[in-house]
Amino acid sequence: MKGSIILYTLFALLLLSGLSGVLASETEEGVFMEVRYLPRISDLPNPFLFQDGSEVKTLADWEKRQEEIAGLYQYYMYGAYPDSSGEKITTEYVDSYELTTFWGDVISLSETATFKLLKINVSKAEKRASFISFITFPGQENEKGEMVIAPPQHEGGYPVLIVIGFLGPDQKEYLNKHGYAVIEFNNNDVAADNSSRTGAFYELYPYGKDWQEQTGVLMAWAWGVSKIIDVIEADAVGSNELQISPVNTIVTGVSRNGKAAAVAGAFDKRIRVTVPASSGLGGITSFSYESKGRKYNYSMLRKEEFIDFQGEEEGTSSWQNYQVHPYHIVGNNETLGVLQSSAEAHWFNDKFKEFTSPLQLPFDQHLLVALAAEPGRYYLITGEIVGGDWVNTPGMYVTYLAAQRIYDVLGISDNIGIHLHAVGHALTLENTKYLVEFCEKHLYGKTHGVKDLRDLKASIYENEENYDPYFDTIKNMPVPELKYYND
Repeated sequence: MKGSIILYTLFALLLLSGLSGVLASETEEGVFMEVRYLPRISDLPNPFLFQDGSEVKTLADWEKRQEEIAGLYQYYMYGAYPDSSGEKITTEYVDSYELTTFWGDVISLSETATFKLLKINVSKAEKRASFISFITFPGQENEKGEMVIAPPQHEGGYPVLIVIGFLGPDQKEYLNKHGYAVIEFNNNDVAADNSSRTGAFYELYPYGKDWQEQTGVLMAWAWGVSKIIDVIEADAVGSNELQISPVNTIVTGVSRNGKAAAVAGAFDKRIRVTVPASSGLGGITSFSYESKGRKYNYSMLRKEEFIDFQGEEEGTSSWQNYQVHPYHIVGNNETLGVLQSSAEAHWFNDKFKEFTSPLQLPFDQHLLVALAAEPGRYYLITGEIVGGDWVNTPGMYVTYLAAQRIYDVLGISDNIGIHLHAVGHALTLENTKYLVEFCEKHLYGKTHGVKDLRDLKASIYENEENYDPYFDTIKNMPVPELKYYND
């Protein structure tokens, strides 16, 4: 961790020399060095060193370090998480909604017995904005053969999966069958997925010149998740019409929405389980680990996972192909430059565009996961292997290994897992089965026996042919003696 030590030492010297006004910005959230003066760090930043170089020695220190990390992400990358004090929220049901998909198609959605369209209105001062959420409840037939909402199977109400964007019908059906409600929302209504800085969020919090006013789109989408949780909490202490548990909330999203899910889990502690799917760079993938050009053996990928996503015929054919031609050389990965391009820069704040190398970043994505590392909160990373070159799935595994080390130190090793499925840029049905098993164990102390949770500590990258000795460096990262729980 020499690079980290150099950074902190240099930073401390700058402050002592009185040059901080020139080389750094002092804010209520802390003192942040200007990007052009940040030294390059060739390894993963040490989670247990403060910016001034002092060590994390106690759990109280760790909580302060988490606050510091949150400040770094807000200043340098995602933008400010807004102060929601003064917000007022009301809700109303609507009968129908015209949804414009990512591809530009228009779909008409209408209320059914188990599918509700809930409009969320948020006001602050004289400003007002709204967006629509889509709630799918578990259903059952009544004595007349009519479909109605089924009563909660779990004590305290339905556990709920909040989806940034939308979830496949098979996945929703599986979740409903096991007693989970699903809330989806069109994140483009919250913040447009372009550089316009428009949508419900920006109507309340316009994009400005000061960094505290420069909230990126990913953080804005995360705010949308928080508003849904606000609604669930208010309902639970009021009419309890929704019967959704306010303490068993899960968040997910895929691809860019997976990046936002990771941000939501980092900045809203009410989220019990964070599930970023195929999130890539800017989400869970490590900035410092490039897999382009690496060679991997895919023959040990499971046939049933190909079939799960591709169907019997195509899935079997794909699996057989890797039995005959097992090796794959990874192509291009998503890069810092791509994140800073006109197609993606709006996901972040203006400061993020100043970085010229990922080695300048004072964080890597294991620190984003670390913001959710505490007792009673859980993390499940998912992503595809076949077709995962761009999202750099091995780089996601690096982040997982580094985050696992943090969770181990805190005595909450089982609170994090990873499932890298064979194929599919999605939260697949296979992922969903693992997710339900993971949640049943950790939220309710039971399991269905459908999936073996030991699989969530495994990966094909641990296979001898695929193993990178660098993983040993991560697994043996020096750490303090620091635990929420004693073994």
